[in-house]
Amino acid sequence: MKKQFIIPKWLSTITLFMFLSTSSIAQWEIQNSGVTVNLKDVCFVDSLYGWVIGDSATILHTYNGGDSWIQQQSPSDTLVFNKIQFLNREIGYIVGSGGLILLTKDGGLNWFKKESGTTLPFRDLSFVNEKKGWVVGSDRMYSIILNTTDGGNTWNSVISSSESPPYILDAIKFVNDSIGFVSGTPHFDNGPTFFLKTTNSGKDWDSTGRAHSSLFYLAPYSDDIIFAGFIGLAYSNNAAKDWNYYDYFFNTIVIDIKAIKGRVVWLLSRVSFSNVDKIYKSIDVGNNWISHLVPFGFSLQAISPINEHLIFAVGNDGTILKLSDHTTSLEDIEKTNSFILHQNYPNPFNPTTNIKFYLPYDDKVVITIYDVLGNRVAIILEEYKSKGYHHAVFNAENLSSGIYIYEIKTKNFKEIKKALFLK
Repeated sequence: MKKQFIIPKWLSTITLFMFLSTSSIAQWEIQNSGVTVNLKDVCFVDSLYGWVIGDSATILHTYNGGDSWIQQQSPSDTLVFNKIQFLNREIGYIVGSGGLILLTKDGGLNWFKKESGTTLPFRDLSFVNEKKGWVVGSDRMYSIILNTTDGGNTWNSVISSSESPPYILDAIKFVNDSIGFVSGTPHFDNGPTFFLKTTNSGKDWDSTGRAHSSLFYLAPYSDDIIFAGFIGLAYSNNAAKDWNYYDYFFNTIVIDIKAIKGRVVWLLSRVSFSNVDKIYKSIDVGNNWISHLVPFGFSLQAISPINEHLIFAVGNDGTILKLSDHTTSLEDIEKTNSFILHQNYPNPFNPTTNIKFYLPYDDKVVITIYDVLGNRVAIILEEYKSKGYHHAVFNAENLSSGIYIYEIKTKNFKEIKKALFLK
């Protein structure tokens, strides 16, 4: 039996540019996977056909949009899966530890192991058509990139540990059959991410740039526009040479990110030092973000978006969630008659920052500032406001650097957010 979870209106907010919060025009569906193992990756090729992999060599399949899930036979119960990709309803691939590459040509009814020539654990894969694909593997000492031009039957090394930088290669994504990107991190520390780019199908790889933090997960939108995340979220508009960070995501762990057609980017994240997961959506290539709070108690690991309105997510303890979101603009949010408290901007700030909010009707508004110990620092707004958008200014000129909490309160609404003051 499927369960449905409707996000209550008091959880609802939206963002403009880098101001983020949660949308209410959304419905969560908790699906019955039939298993209790941790699920690690998911791939849907359309709104009906999808596959999930997990611990204990688990492979799940649905042909009806998750109304039911069928467990498919793995070649061995001892295999460790990491990533899955299907090109259509028939052809799919799984990569994992020990140089594992599995291929199916009948929708997962039969899976066949392919010789990779290595025992390195594969961390990611990227196929652009039924013939061309790449996998990337690394351990703490060695790295490798393999390529196939015959649909995965044979694999050849295009870069090996003796040729690659001293980096763990974490992710590989190709935009088309010629242009691709790889991200890597230092073998022995958590230093900045290293990026490689190819323009000739992986025959040659050139260093294209570095980020200021670890950005394991890649989501190229085009030849030039790329999103990457792990410690925060960043984007590049010059093919990974330079990276710009979203201020709001400075305390966010990015778990998965996918860019799809139609200017749409989906993001799975976790608030640092918490068990709170969120799914974000952008319908304008990252300029504006709409967020959805994952139902309490679910810890997610991967996402597979279908379009701008539908996405599937999987996680621990056999979790499979389906999110239907029909929010497309700020106007949609206002129609729900919901309060909106935006993230302050700029953030971090020095010494002033703006706090923007939306009232669905006339009301008295109080905005209070607290320090991290809960001591009240200031009341920056206390007055009646009409329906619509308003803003208040927080001036921390006489305060110490650090994290401050701002709280908005009306007769029927209360919400808090954090702001970072750096002198």
